[in-house]
Formats: sequence, C-alpha cells, structure tokens
Amino acid sequence: RFLTLTGKERWVRHDTYLVHDPTLEEDVVQVVIHDITNLKATTDEKDRLTAIIDHTSDLVAMTEPDGSFLFMNSAGRSMLGWSFEESLEGKKISDCHPEDAYEALEQVGIPAALSTGLWKGETDLVNKAGKTVPVSQVIISHRDLKGDVAFLSTIMRDMREQNQLRQAQKMEAVGRLAGGIAHDFNNM
Repeated sequence: RFLTLTGKERWVRHDTYLVHDPTLEEDVVQVVIHDITNLKATTDEKDRLTAIIDHTSDLVAMTEPDGSFLFMNSAGRSMLGWSFEESLEGKKISDCHPEDAYEALEQVGIPAALSTGLWKGETDLVNKAGKTVPVSQVIISHRDLKGDVAFLSTIMRDMREQNQLRQAQKMEAVGRLAGGIAHDFNNM
C-alpha cells in the first residue's frame, strides 16, 4: 500500500525477477509493480456483500437456468435442513418445494422472472424433515451480454412467524367481536 504525492492511497502488487543482463555480464533484479487498487476495492465490496448474504436470516440462492443450484447461503440450508457440508451438486429447485408449489413456480413464477426480469409471490418450501415452510419469494433472472439467461437468483423469507402473528391477531379480533356481541346481548 502506498500514498501518492496527492495523498491518495494506492494498492500495489509487485513481482520480482532475477534476470541475467548480458551487457553487464551479471544478474540483476527486475521489479514490476502492478496497481491493483481497483481490484482491491472490488474484492472488498464482494467481501462485504458476501458477509451480508451469509448473515441474513433469509434464504439466498442462485441456480442455473435449468434449476440446478449454484449457491445457497447458510440460512437457506438451515431452513431446508441441509448441512453446509452437504453438496448442492445434483440438487434442483424442485427438490425443495412441494409438488403443487413447484408446478406454480414452473408455470408462473419462473416464466414471469424470465420475461420481465423479476417475480414476487408467496409459495411453500418443504424441508428435509418433510415439513412445509411458507415463504415470501423473489426470483430475479440475470442475463449475460448477449441477452441469454446466465442464472436465476432468489431470496425467500420464512413466513411462519408472520402467519402465526396474523392468526393470533385474527383470533383476538374474533374474541373482541364475540365479547362485544355478548355484551350487547346482555344489555337487551
């Protein structure tokens, strides 16, 4: 790491070579300095984004256009009951959805993401233990420079707690309504 005369920080990598100089008839050291400031900034940004993805409680994954998994964060693996050591090789989107939910994704969600770039909706996952996990999902299609689909990414949020909260709020509302009706009935 160096500071330039203007005070800017620059990151460099150097390569050192021992070269024989025939005019001097001796070996000399040649040093080549490469400015890697932009590469360092890109690497730092990638590391920050990776840390965010690794520490979110949402499932974050990438798949090939055919649905084969390329990446899944630790929260996603936990949600599905898959260990981090477990290889994603051979695993597909269809492996983590109940049949009806996968059919809906295949017929609506994925085609929408492929045509518009994005799809949002609610669906279900099925974990290794066979339990259904309701999720809110976003699917994004990513294209290469030629316009072909390079990969799909998805973010899924576990909706079990929110669904339980909604159910509790409904029960509370029904209880208040029933209490109000009983109160009105008693006042007749």
